[in-house]
Amino acid sequence: MNSSPYGLLFRVYIQRIHQPNQGLRAAIVAIWFLVYRILSRSKFYGTELRLNTTDC
Repeated sequence: MNSSPYGLLFRVYIQRIHQPNQGLRAAIVAIWFLVYRILSRSKFYGTELRLNTTDC
């Protein structure tokens, strides 16, 4: 994960926010984690996503 570009973007994103509001920060981290999981799964299920988006 350290060599992945998503990890670098994640660190920069957290450093840029750095707000005292822990609730907002925790929500953004949770959303980013869900997006990362979806992107990681889309690699394996890319064919199914293509079938759903394009009707041939």
